[in-house]
Amino acid sequence: MDTEYYREKEAETENQAKVEAKAQVEAKMPWERYAPVFTNLALMAKTMASKPDTMRLPRISAPHVNDYMSYTPIDSDYIANQQRQMAAATNNALIDQSGGNPAIARSMLLSANRNNQTAIADSLFKASEYNRGLKERAIQFNANINAYNAGLDWDAIQRNAQMKAAEVQYETQANALRQQAINDYLAGIGTQLGQIGMEKFEAKRINQVGYDIYGNPINRT
Repeated sequence: MDTEYYREKEAETENQAKVEAKAQVEAKMPWERYAPVFTNLALMAKTMASKPDTMRLPRISAPHVNDYMSYTPIDSDYIANQQRQMAAATNNALIDQSGGNPAIARSMLLSANRNNQTAIADSLFKASEYNRGLKERAIQFNANINAYNAGLDWDAIQRNAQMKAAEVQYETQANALRQQAINDYLAGIGTQLGQIGMEKFEAKRINQVGYDIYGNPINRT
């Protein structure tokens, strides 16, 4: 009789110890079990609050060539005046050579003036041709410089466009990785909550058949 009493008392004490241990475990279990969920929530919030990663590459500018050819024409009026002065000096010398004979002086002056007019006209024509050629060369030379500078500008535009495209590609990939991280954290939270829900469901189902979550029979008396 005493032996049976002590056995029952021992079993009761053992069951009480299991109940207390179970209560302690279950008191800690919710927070410990939800720790991964809180961790993923914190990481997701940190990622969402962070600024998307960006990249800025240096731009280039075209080094223009500015050595343009200036157009400085010959002063045809200056040349004509110089030749007129020379013609006047020549006429004075011819008059002195005529010995005071009006006929001889007139004949010599007519010939000299004709030659002088022809020389002036020829000089003016040559000056005009030189100026025209010089202007054409200056225009062509400067046009070549402009074309060269335009090529430099186009090259700079293309290089800057490539840098912009590289920036956009980098930022697109960075944003995609950031969004993927957020999605992964969110999926992890969903998975963990699902596992917790499944564990609670299984614990309840096991409890209904007379056992606790540790596989121990439940004393329902």
